[in-house]
Amino acid sequence: MKPDLTRRAFLRHAALTVPAVAAFSGLASASEPAPAALPPASRPRKVIVVGAGLAGLAAAYELARAGHEVTVLEAQNRAGGRVWTVREPFADGLFVEAGAVNFGDAYRHLVRYVKELGLTVASPGPPPQPLIPVTFLAGRRIELKPGALSSLPFDLTAEEKSLGVPALFDKFLGSAGAELGDPSDPAWRIDRFADLDRMTLAQFLQRRGASEGAIRLLAANTGFGYGWSEISALHRLISDMALFQAGGLSARFLEGGSDRLPNAFAKILRERIWYGAPVVAIRQEPDRIRAVVRQRGVEQTLEADDLVCAVPVPALKTIRITPELPPAKLQILSSLEYAPVTRIYLQTRRRIWAEQGHAGTSATDLPIQFVSEQPFIRSADQTRGILECHVKGPEAERIGALDPADQISLAVEHLSKLHPGLENVVETGISVSWHKDPWAGGGYAWWKPEQLTRWMPELARAEGRIHFAGEHTGVLARTMEAALESGYRAAREIHEKATVGA
Repeated sequence: MKPDLTRRAFLRHAALTVPAVAAFSGLASASEPAPAALPPASRPRKVIVVGAGLAGLAAAYELARAGHEVTVLEAQNRAGGRVWTVREPFADGLFVEAGAVNFGDAYRHLVRYVKELGLTVASPGPPPQPLIPVTFLAGRRIELKPGALSSLPFDLTAEEKSLGVPALFDKFLGSAGAELGDPSDPAWRIDRFADLDRMTLAQFLQRRGASEGAIRLLAANTGFGYGWSEISALHRLISDMALFQAGGLSARFLEGGSDRLPNAFAKILRERIWYGAPVVAIRQEPDRIRAVVRQRGVEQTLEADDLVCAVPVPALKTIRITPELPPAKLQILSSLEYAPVTRIYLQTRRRIWAEQGHAGTSATDLPIQFVSEQPFIRSADQTRGILECHVKGPEAERIGALDPADQISLAVEHLSKLHPGLENVVETGISVSWHKDPWAGGGYAWWKPEQLTRWMPELARAEGRIHFAGEHTGVLARTMEAALESGYRAAREIHEKATVGA
Protein backbone atom coordinates (compact mmCIF):
# COMPACT_ATOMS: atom_id res chain seq x y z
CA MET A 1 0.00 0.00 0.00
CA LYS A 2 1.29 3.46 -0.91
CA PRO A 3 1.37 6.35 1.55
CA ASP A 4 -1.87 8.24 1.86
CA LEU A 5 -2.03 9.94 -1.55
CA THR A 6 -4.48 12.82 -1.80
CA ARG A 7 -3.54 15.45 -4.05
CA ARG A 8 15.46 19.77 1.55
CA ALA A 9 17.00 22.59 0.93
CA PHE A 10 17.96 25.73 2.92
CA LEU A 11 17.56 29.40 2.02
CA ARG A 12 20.98 29.50 0.46
CA HIS A 13 20.09 26.61 -1.86
CA ALA A 14 17.18 28.45 -3.43
CA ALA A 15 16.32 28.50 -7.13
CA LEU A 16 17.95 25.31 -8.33
CA THR A 17 16.71 25.74 -11.88
CA VAL A 18 19.53 24.96 -14.30
CA PRO A 19 20.90 21.42 -14.60
CA ALA A 20 24.61 20.75 -14.60
CA VAL A 21 24.54 17.08 -15.53
CA ALA A 22 27.83 15.22 -15.60
CA ALA A 23 29.11 11.71 -15.89
CA PHE A 24 29.65 10.11 -12.53
CA SER A 25 33.40 10.06 -13.08
CA GLY A 26 33.36 13.81 -12.64
CA LEU A 27 32.35 13.63 -9.00
CA ALA A 28 34.76 13.99 -6.13
CA SER A 29 35.84 10.79 -4.43
CA ALA A 30 34.81 9.90 -0.92
CA SER A 31 37.48 10.19 1.74
CA GLU A 32 37.45 6.40 2.11
CA PRO A 33 37.33 3.84 -0.73
CA ALA A 34 33.99 2.34 -1.66
CA PRO A 35 33.22 -1.03 -0.06
CA ALA A 36 34.18 -3.96 -2.26
CA ALA A 37 31.65 -6.37 -3.72
CA LEU A 38 31.35 -9.63 -1.82
CA PRO A 39 33.52 -12.41 -3.27
CA PRO A 40 31.85 -15.52 -4.74
CA ALA A 41 30.31 -17.73 -2.05
CA SER A 42 31.99 -21.08 -1.49
CA ARG A 43 28.86 -22.40 0.24
CA PRO A 44 25.85 -20.49 -1.16
CA ARG A 45 23.01 -19.94 1.28
CA LYS A 46 19.29 -19.50 0.79
CA VAL A 47 18.20 -16.07 1.99
CA ILE A 48 14.86 -14.30 2.41
CA VAL A 49 14.94 -10.50 2.34
CA VAL A 50 11.91 -8.75 3.85
CA GLY A 51 11.42 -5.35 2.22
CA ALA A 52 12.46 -3.91 -1.15
CA GLY A 53 13.49 -0.48 0.07
CA LEU A 54 17.11 0.54 -0.51
CA ALA A 55 18.36 -1.54 2.43
CA GLY A 56 16.67 -4.73 1.27
CA LEU A 57 17.60 -4.15 -2.37
CA ALA A 58 21.27 -3.58 -1.52
CA ALA A 59 21.36 -6.74 0.61
CA ALA A 60 19.68 -8.79 -2.12
CA TYR A 61 21.93 -7.34 -4.83
CA GLU A 62 25.11 -8.17 -2.93
CA LEU A 63 23.98 -11.65 -1.94
CA ALA A 64 22.69 -12.62 -5.37
CA ARG A 65 25.84 -11.39 -7.09
CA ALA A 66 27.92 -13.47 -4.68
CA GLY A 67 25.96 -16.58 -5.66
CA HIS A 68 23.42 -16.91 -2.87
CA GLU A 69 19.79 -17.83 -3.58
CA VAL A 70 17.71 -14.77 -2.72
CA THR A 71 13.98 -14.07 -2.50
CA VAL A 72 12.78 -10.53 -1.72
CA LEU A 73 9.32 -10.12 -0.19
CA GLU A 74 7.85 -6.64 -0.68
CA ALA A 75 4.47 -5.58 0.70
CA GLN A 76 3.88 -2.84 -1.87
CA ASN A 77 3.62 -3.06 -5.64
CA ARG A 78 6.80 -1.09 -6.25
CA ALA A 79 10.42 -1.13 -5.13
CA GLY A 80 12.07 1.73 -3.25
CA GLY A 81 10.21 2.12 0.03
CA ARG A 82 10.68 5.71 1.15
CA VAL A 83 12.50 6.49 -2.09
CA TRP A 84 9.51 7.36 -4.23
CA THR A 85 9.45 9.64 -7.25
CA VAL A 86 5.90 10.71 -8.17
CA ARG A 87 5.22 11.64 -11.81
CA GLU A 88 1.42 11.69 -11.95
CA PRO A 89 -0.53 13.95 -12.33
CA PHE A 90 2.23 16.39 -13.25
CA ALA A 91 2.72 17.75 -16.77
CA ASP A 92 5.70 18.53 -19.02
CA GLY A 93 7.89 15.79 -17.56
CA LEU A 94 7.82 17.33 -14.10
CA PHE A 95 8.02 15.08 -11.05
CA VAL A 96 8.43 15.32 -7.30
CA GLU A 97 10.36 13.38 -4.70
CA ALA A 98 7.95 12.17 -2.04
CA GLY A 99 10.83 10.66 -0.09
CA ALA A 100 14.63 10.81 -0.36
CA VAL A 101 15.96 13.66 -2.49
CA ASN A 102 19.73 14.16 -2.62
CA PHE A 103 23.11 12.81 -1.55
CA GLY A 104 26.74 13.83 -1.12
CA ASP A 105 30.00 12.66 -2.62
CA ALA A 106 30.93 10.93 0.64
CA TYR A 107 27.95 8.61 0.51
CA ARG A 108 30.37 5.78 -0.18
CA HIS A 109 27.86 3.01 -0.81
CA LEU A 110 25.48 5.14 -2.85
CA VAL A 111 28.34 6.50 -4.98
CA ARG A 112 29.51 2.98 -5.72
CA TYR A 113 26.07 1.66 -6.64
CA VAL A 114 25.28 4.65 -8.85
CA LYS A 115 28.52 4.04 -10.74
CA GLU A 116 27.99 0.28 -11.05
CA LEU A 117 24.40 0.66 -12.21
CA GLY A 118 25.25 3.29 -14.81
CA LEU A 119 23.07 6.06 -13.40
CA THR A 120 23.59 9.74 -14.23
CA VAL A 121 24.18 12.36 -11.57
CA ALA A 122 23.10 15.98 -11.76
CA SER A 123 24.24 18.96 -9.73
CA PRO A 124 22.37 22.26 -9.47
CA GLY A 125 23.83 25.13 -11.42
CA PRO A 126 23.35 28.84 -10.77
CA PRO A 127 19.93 30.37 -11.47
CA PRO A 128 19.62 32.41 -14.67
CA GLN A 129 19.13 35.52 -12.53
CA PRO A 130 19.49 36.24 -8.81
CA LEU A 131 16.34 35.33 -6.91
CA ILE A 132 15.49 36.75 -3.50
CA PRO A 133 14.25 34.32 -0.83
CA VAL A 134 11.04 35.32 0.90
CA THR A 135 9.83 34.17 4.30
CA PHE A 136 6.72 34.58 6.43
CA LEU A 137 7.27 34.90 10.17
CA ALA A 138 5.20 36.35 13.02
CA GLY A 139 2.50 37.46 10.61
CA ARG A 140 4.87 39.28 8.26
CA ARG A 141 6.08 38.57 4.74
CA ILE A 142 9.78 39.42 4.56
CA GLU A 143 12.12 39.52 1.59
CA LEU A 144 15.52 38.26 2.69
CA LYS A 145 17.66 40.82 0.95
CA PRO A 146 21.23 41.45 2.17
CA GLY A 147 21.09 42.84 5.68
CA ALA A 148 17.52 41.69 6.19
CA LEU A 149 18.28 39.92 9.47
CA SER A 150 17.61 43.13 11.36
CA SER A 151 14.04 43.07 10.07
CA LEU A 152 13.32 39.52 11.20
CA PRO A 153 11.18 39.00 14.33
CA PHE A 154 14.03 37.46 16.34
CA ASP A 155 16.01 38.99 19.17
CA LEU A 156 19.53 38.60 17.78
CA THR A 157 22.83 39.91 19.07
CA ALA A 158 24.62 42.57 17.05
CA GLU A 159 27.13 40.00 15.80
CA GLU A 160 24.39 37.59 14.76
CA LYS A 161 22.58 40.32 12.83
CA SER A 162 25.78 41.13 10.94
CA LEU A 163 26.34 37.55 9.81
CA GLY A 164 23.36 36.74 7.62
CA VAL A 165 21.56 33.39 7.56
CA PRO A 166 24.22 31.26 5.78
CA ALA A 167 27.03 32.59 7.98
CA LEU A 168 24.90 32.15 11.09
CA PHE A 169 24.27 28.59 10.03
CA ASP A 170 27.99 27.96 9.51
CA LYS A 171 28.96 29.55 12.82
CA PHE A 172 26.73 27.45 15.02
CA LEU A 173 26.15 24.29 13.00
CA GLY A 174 28.39 24.02 9.98
CA SER A 175 31.65 24.06 11.92
CA ALA A 176 30.37 21.31 14.18
CA GLY A 177 30.33 18.90 11.26
CA ALA A 178 34.10 19.20 10.85
CA GLU A 179 34.58 18.43 14.53
CA LEU A 180 32.66 15.18 14.12
CA GLY A 181 34.90 13.99 11.33
CA ASP A 182 33.63 11.75 8.54
CA PRO A 183 30.88 9.34 9.64
CA SER A 184 31.31 7.47 6.35
CA ASP A 185 34.79 6.38 7.46
CA PRO A 186 34.59 2.73 8.63
CA ALA A 187 36.85 3.63 11.56
CA TRP A 188 34.41 6.30 12.78
CA ARG A 189 32.70 5.25 16.02
CA ILE A 190 29.43 6.67 17.22
CA ASP A 191 30.12 5.96 20.90
CA ARG A 192 32.92 8.56 20.88
CA PHE A 193 30.27 11.25 20.64
CA ALA A 194 27.94 10.11 23.40
CA ASP A 195 28.14 13.57 24.97
CA LEU A 196 26.41 15.05 21.92
CA ASP A 197 23.74 12.38 22.16
CA ARG A 198 22.95 13.41 25.73
CA MET A 199 21.70 16.86 24.71
CA THR A 200 19.05 18.24 22.41
CA LEU A 201 20.00 20.32 19.41
CA ALA A 202 18.72 23.44 21.16
CA GLN A 203 20.98 22.73 24.15
CA PHE A 204 23.91 22.17 21.79
CA LEU A 205 23.35 25.56 20.16
CA GLN A 206 23.07 27.26 23.54
CA ARG A 207 26.44 25.81 24.55
CA ARG A 208 27.96 27.17 21.34
CA GLY A 209 26.79 30.65 22.27
CA ALA A 210 23.71 31.04 20.10
CA SER A 211 21.10 33.42 21.43
CA GLU A 212 17.50 32.29 21.83
CA GLY A 213 16.66 34.41 18.81
CA ALA A 214 19.35 32.73 16.71
CA ILE A 215 18.10 29.31 17.76
CA ARG A 216 14.58 30.22 16.69
CA LEU A 217 15.88 31.61 13.40
CA LEU A 218 17.91 28.50 12.64
CA ALA A 219 14.97 26.31 13.59
CA ALA A 220 12.77 28.21 11.15
CA ASN A 221 15.33 27.72 8.38
CA THR A 222 15.77 23.96 8.51
CA GLY A 223 13.63 20.91 8.11
CA PHE A 224 13.95 20.00 11.78
CA GLY A 225 12.41 23.18 13.11
CA TYR A 226 9.59 21.59 15.04
CA GLY A 227 11.81 19.32 17.12
CA TRP A 228 14.92 21.27 18.05
CA SER A 229 14.04 21.02 21.72
CA GLU A 230 13.54 17.25 21.45
CA ILE A 231 15.91 15.78 18.87
CA SER A 232 19.36 14.43 19.74
CA ALA A 233 22.05 16.89 18.70
CA LEU A 234 24.20 13.99 17.52
CA HIS A 235 21.43 12.67 15.28
CA ARG A 236 20.92 16.03 13.62
CA LEU A 237 24.61 16.64 13.11
CA ILE A 238 25.72 13.29 11.74
CA SER A 239 22.71 12.63 9.55
CA ASP A 240 22.67 15.97 7.77
CA MET A 241 25.51 18.28 8.65
CA ALA A 242 28.74 16.34 8.97
CA LEU A 243 28.52 14.53 5.66
CA PHE A 244 27.77 17.60 3.58
CA GLN A 245 30.11 19.98 5.37
CA ALA A 246 33.22 17.77 5.51
CA GLY A 247 35.51 18.40 2.58
CA GLY A 248 33.21 20.89 0.90
CA LEU A 249 30.86 18.22 -0.35
CA SER A 250 27.93 19.35 -2.44
CA ALA A 251 24.41 18.10 -2.93
CA ARG A 252 23.88 15.70 -5.83
CA PHE A 253 20.71 14.39 -7.45
CA LEU A 254 19.95 11.43 -9.69
CA GLU A 255 18.95 12.64 -13.12
CA GLY A 256 15.36 11.65 -13.78
CA GLY A 257 14.47 11.05 -10.14
CA SER A 258 15.68 9.27 -7.03
CA ASP A 259 13.71 6.15 -7.94
CA ARG A 260 16.24 5.48 -10.71
CA LEU A 261 18.35 3.76 -8.04
CA PRO A 262 15.81 1.27 -6.59
CA ASN A 263 14.43 0.63 -10.07
CA ALA A 264 17.93 -0.25 -11.31
CA PHE A 265 18.36 -2.72 -8.45
CA ALA A 266 14.92 -4.19 -9.17
CA LYS A 267 15.71 -4.61 -12.86
CA ILE A 268 18.70 -6.76 -11.97
CA LEU A 269 16.92 -8.79 -9.28
CA ARG A 270 13.86 -9.28 -11.52
CA GLU A 271 11.78 -12.32 -10.55
CA ARG A 272 13.58 -12.62 -7.23
CA ILE A 273 11.26 -9.85 -5.96
CA TRP A 274 7.71 -10.77 -4.94
CA TYR A 275 5.48 -7.70 -4.95
CA GLY A 276 2.26 -7.32 -2.96
CA ALA A 277 3.66 -9.90 -0.56
CA PRO A 278 3.76 -8.70 3.07
CA VAL A 279 5.40 -10.99 5.61
CA VAL A 280 3.07 -11.73 8.52
CA ALA A 281 5.18 -14.15 10.58
CA ILE A 282 8.77 -15.32 11.00
CA ARG A 283 9.79 -18.48 12.82
CA GLN A 284 13.41 -19.14 13.66
CA GLU A 285 14.54 -22.74 14.16
CA PRO A 286 17.94 -24.26 14.95
CA ASP A 287 18.67 -25.25 11.35
CA ARG A 288 16.46 -22.91 9.28
CA ILE A 289 14.15 -19.94 9.28
CA ARG A 290 10.61 -19.72 7.95
CA ALA A 291 8.64 -16.70 6.75
CA VAL A 292 4.89 -16.68 6.24
CA VAL A 293 3.94 -14.38 3.37
CA ARG A 294 0.48 -13.31 2.26
CA GLN A 295 0.05 -12.70 -1.47
CA ARG A 296 -3.30 -12.15 -3.20
CA GLY A 297 -5.05 -13.28 -0.02
CA VAL A 298 -3.23 -16.61 0.19
CA GLU A 299 -0.61 -17.43 2.82
CA GLN A 300 2.41 -19.59 2.10
CA THR A 301 5.56 -20.44 4.01
CA LEU A 302 9.07 -20.02 2.64
CA GLU A 303 12.18 -21.61 4.16
CA ALA A 304 15.73 -20.31 4.12
CA ASP A 305 19.05 -20.41 5.93
CA ASP A 306 18.93 -16.71 6.84
CA LEU A 307 16.59 -13.74 6.71
CA VAL A 308 17.27 -10.02 6.32
CA CYS A 309 14.60 -7.87 7.96
CA ALA A 310 14.89 -4.57 6.08
CA VAL A 311 11.65 -2.80 6.94
CA PRO A 312 11.01 0.27 9.13
CA VAL A 313 10.33 -0.37 12.79
CA PRO A 314 6.56 0.32 12.56
CA ALA A 315 6.26 -2.38 9.88
CA LEU A 316 8.55 -4.75 11.78
CA LYS A 317 6.27 -4.54 14.80
CA THR A 318 3.40 -6.00 12.74
CA ILE A 319 5.32 -9.22 12.05
CA ARG A 320 4.86 -12.09 14.51
CA ILE A 321 8.34 -13.40 15.34
CA THR A 322 8.93 -16.64 17.25
CA PRO A 323 10.79 -17.18 19.42
CA GLU A 324 10.40 -13.59 20.56
CA LEU A 325 13.27 -11.19 20.12
CA PRO A 326 15.30 -10.38 23.27
CA PRO A 327 13.52 -8.09 25.77
CA ALA A 328 16.06 -5.29 25.25
CA LYS A 329 15.38 -5.19 21.52
CA LEU A 330 11.62 -5.43 22.00
CA GLN A 331 11.75 -2.47 24.38
CA ILE A 332 13.59 -0.38 21.82
CA LEU A 333 11.19 -1.38 19.05
CA SER A 334 8.23 -0.34 21.17
CA SER A 335 9.81 2.99 22.17
CA LEU A 336 11.48 4.33 19.02
CA GLU A 337 9.38 7.06 17.40
CA TYR A 338 9.05 7.94 13.73
CA ALA A 339 8.57 11.50 12.50
CA PRO A 340 5.12 12.38 11.15
CA VAL A 341 5.63 13.90 7.69
CA THR A 342 3.14 15.37 5.23
CA ARG A 343 4.38 16.74 1.91
CA ILE A 344 2.04 18.75 -0.31
CA TYR A 345 2.87 19.56 -3.94
CA LEU A 346 1.15 22.17 -6.12
CA GLN A 347 1.72 22.40 -9.87
CA THR A 348 1.38 25.90 -11.30
CA ARG A 349 0.86 27.07 -14.86
CA ARG A 350 3.75 29.51 -14.45
CA ARG A 351 6.58 29.90 -11.95
CA ILE A 352 5.02 33.07 -10.64
CA TRP A 353 7.51 33.34 -7.77
CA ALA A 354 10.45 33.52 -10.19
CA GLU A 355 8.58 36.05 -12.33
CA GLN A 356 8.36 38.20 -9.21
CA GLY A 357 12.10 37.78 -8.60
CA HIS A 358 11.69 35.40 -5.67
CA ALA A 359 13.17 32.01 -4.91
CA GLY A 360 10.90 29.02 -4.49
CA THR A 361 12.52 28.07 -1.19
CA SER A 362 11.02 29.59 1.95
CA ALA A 363 11.18 28.98 5.69
CA THR A 364 8.01 29.99 7.50
CA ASP A 365 6.14 29.65 10.77
CA LEU A 366 2.95 29.01 8.82
CA PRO A 367 1.27 25.58 8.98
CA ILE A 368 2.99 24.70 5.67
CA GLN A 369 6.37 25.15 7.44
CA PHE A 370 9.13 24.69 4.83
CA VAL A 371 8.64 25.40 1.13
CA SER A 372 10.86 24.37 -1.77
CA GLU A 373 10.66 24.05 -5.52
CA GLN A 374 10.61 20.64 -7.17
CA PRO A 375 12.13 19.05 -9.07
CA PHE A 376 15.43 20.43 -7.82
CA ILE A 377 16.97 20.01 -11.27
CA ARG A 378 14.86 21.29 -14.16
CA SER A 379 15.35 22.28 -17.78
CA ALA A 380 15.13 25.93 -18.78
CA ASP A 381 12.25 25.28 -21.20
CA GLN A 382 9.88 24.01 -18.48
CA THR A 383 7.52 26.92 -17.85
CA ARG A 384 5.33 25.13 -15.33
CA GLY A 385 6.51 24.82 -11.75
CA ILE A 386 5.89 22.84 -8.58
CA LEU A 387 6.12 24.08 -5.00
CA GLU A 388 6.32 21.67 -2.08
CA CYS A 389 5.12 22.30 1.46
CA HIS A 390 7.17 20.03 3.74
CA VAL A 391 5.43 19.65 7.09
CA LYS A 392 6.62 17.65 10.10
CA GLY A 393 5.40 16.84 13.59
CA PRO A 394 1.92 17.49 15.01
CA GLU A 395 1.10 19.89 12.18
CA ALA A 396 1.83 17.09 9.69
CA GLU A 397 -0.65 14.87 11.50
CA ARG A 398 -3.29 17.59 11.60
CA ILE A 399 -2.97 18.48 7.92
CA GLY A 400 -2.67 14.84 6.87
CA ALA A 401 -6.03 14.13 8.50
CA LEU A 402 -7.83 16.71 6.33
CA ASP A 403 -9.85 15.83 3.27
CA PRO A 404 -7.88 15.96 0.00
CA ALA A 405 -9.49 19.17 -1.21
CA ASP A 406 -8.89 20.84 2.15
CA GLN A 407 -5.19 19.95 2.10
CA ILE A 408 -4.77 21.54 -1.31
CA SER A 409 -6.80 24.60 -0.30
CA LEU A 410 -4.70 25.07 2.84
CA ALA A 411 -1.48 24.93 0.83
CA VAL A 412 -2.79 27.40 -1.74
CA GLU A 413 -3.97 29.79 0.99
CA HIS A 414 -0.62 29.95 2.74
CA LEU A 415 1.61 29.84 -0.34
CA SER A 416 -0.31 32.84 -1.66
CA LYS A 417 0.90 34.78 1.39
CA LEU A 418 4.44 34.20 0.14
CA HIS A 419 3.73 34.64 -3.56
CA PRO A 420 0.67 36.85 -4.23
CA GLY A 421 -1.31 35.70 -7.23
CA LEU A 422 -0.24 32.07 -6.92
CA GLU A 423 -3.84 31.06 -6.31
CA ASN A 424 -4.62 32.06 -9.89
CA VAL A 425 -2.06 29.74 -11.52
CA VAL A 426 -2.46 26.49 -9.53
CA GLU A 427 -3.41 23.58 -11.80
CA THR A 428 -3.26 20.44 -9.68
CA GLY A 429 -1.80 19.05 -6.49
CA ILE A 430 -1.14 15.95 -4.42
CA SER A 431 -0.02 15.19 -0.89
CA VAL A 432 1.79 12.29 0.74
CA SER A 433 1.53 11.51 4.46
CA TRP A 434 4.22 9.01 5.40
CA HIS A 435 2.93 8.50 8.94
CA LYS A 436 -0.32 7.15 7.43
CA ASP A 437 1.53 4.53 5.40
CA PRO A 438 1.44 1.22 7.36
CA TRP A 439 4.65 0.03 5.67
CA ALA A 440 6.59 3.15 6.73
CA GLY A 441 4.91 4.55 9.83
CA GLY A 442 6.59 7.93 9.36
CA GLY A 443 9.27 9.72 7.43
CA TYR A 444 12.24 8.35 9.37
CA ALA A 445 13.34 7.24 12.83
CA TRP A 446 13.23 10.15 15.28
CA TRP A 447 16.10 9.87 17.76
CA LYS A 448 15.82 11.67 21.08
CA PRO A 449 18.72 12.26 23.49
CA GLU A 450 20.58 9.13 24.67
CA GLN A 451 18.78 6.90 22.16
CA LEU A 452 21.06 6.92 19.14
CA THR A 453 24.26 5.72 20.79
CA ARG A 454 22.46 3.16 22.97
CA TRP A 455 19.74 1.89 20.67
CA MET A 456 21.06 2.00 17.12
CA PRO A 457 23.82 -0.61 17.65
CA GLU A 458 21.29 -2.90 19.33
CA LEU A 459 18.83 -2.53 16.46
CA ALA A 460 21.58 -3.44 14.00
CA ARG A 461 22.65 -6.56 15.92
CA ALA A 462 21.66 -9.88 14.35
CA GLU A 463 19.53 -12.32 16.32
CA GLY A 464 20.49 -15.82 15.24
CA ARG A 465 19.42 -16.23 11.62
CA ILE A 466 17.65 -12.85 11.51
CA HIS A 467 19.75 -9.92 10.30
CA PHE A 468 18.50 -6.34 10.50
CA ALA A 469 18.89 -3.49 8.03
CA GLY A 470 17.28 -0.12 7.32
CA GLU A 471 18.12 3.55 7.81
CA HIS A 472 17.32 3.18 11.51
CA THR A 473 20.28 0.78 11.86
CA GLY A 474 22.84 2.97 10.06
CA VAL A 475 25.08 5.69 11.45
CA LEU A 476 23.85 8.31 8.97
CA ALA A 477 20.28 7.76 10.11
CA ARG A 478 17.47 8.95 7.82
CA THR A 479 19.66 9.00 4.70
CA MET A 480 19.83 6.78 1.62
CA GLU A 481 23.42 6.04 2.58
CA ALA A 482 22.34 4.62 5.95
CA ALA A 483 19.91 2.29 4.21
CA LEU A 484 22.46 1.10 1.64
CA GLU A 485 25.25 0.71 4.20
CA SER A 486 23.00 -1.35 6.45
CA GLY A 487 21.93 -3.60 3.58
CA TYR A 488 25.55 -4.20 2.65
CA ARG A 489 26.39 -4.95 6.28
CA ALA A 490 23.58 -7.50 6.61
CA ALA A 491 24.66 -9.17 3.36
CA ARG A 492 28.26 -9.34 4.58
CA GLU A 493 27.17 -10.91 7.87
CA ILE A 494 25.37 -13.69 6.00
CA HIS A 495 28.16 -14.11 3.46
CA GLU A 496 30.65 -14.63 6.28
CA LYS A 497 28.52 -17.55 7.49
CA ALA A 498 28.95 -19.14 4.06
CA THR A 499 32.69 -18.77 4.45
CA VAL A 500 32.91 -20.39 7.87
CA GLY A 501 30.08 -22.86 7.28
CA ALA A 502 27.79 -21.61 10.06
